[in-house]
Amino acid sequence: QAEDGIRDHCVTGVQTCALPIYMTATSFDFEKIVKDAAATVDKDVDFRKYYGFTIMLNSDFSSQYWGYGGTQWLTLDGETRLFGVCIQAPPHHQSVCAHEMGHTLYLPHSSGSYSQTYDSQWDVMSGGRRNIDPLYGNVAPHTIAFHKAFTGWIPQSRIYFGKPGTSQTIDIERLELPASSTNYLMAQVFIRSEEHTSELQSHSDLVCRL
Repeated sequence: QAEDGIRDHCVTGVQTCALPIYMTATSFDFEKIVKDAAATVDKDVDFRKYYGFTIMLNSDFSSQYWGYGGTQWLTLDGETRLFGVCIQAPPHHQSVCAHEMGHTLYLPHSSGSYSQTYDSQWDVMSGGRRNIDPLYGNVAPHTIAFHKAFTGWIPQSRIYFGKPGTSQTIDIERLELPASSTNYLMAQVFIRSEEHTSELQSHSDLVCRL
């Protein structure tokens, strides 16, 4: 709806009409397009019922951006609060959209203490993507256990807390489509008085020992 609304708001059928309006001399005016998109569909949407929204553009707006995800303070339908906002330009790959939606939920990039941000194929919040789907484009894997625990998607009962001085053998279930409804999905251990999260993903025929 937002895509069609923005196009109709400018000139019907002209997909590039938004570019001169939303481009500044050095960057893309995210705040303006978010406010204009929300205003375009406000008569049909009660934003008080939603955490946020996604804007799917029908034309590429900059060679520097694939998408944007985060939160913005907006006043919509009489309510002022932080809304989750995701903007994506074509091509509309599912992996990119899911990645940017993750940022609206305060999920950071999945990386280490080095300069690489998109180096992990195991996490949608890094560079994870799979074979191209004819409809959805690049499809992303799930996010890592740390992020799922942060959002509350993993119940405390399925997180193993390894206390200092203890030894325990546990089964950790795969995060995507877990076969068991009781095995742990994450292990959190304490090392040198600091809290760390360790995650292991392996093929089913590979025995790994930590």
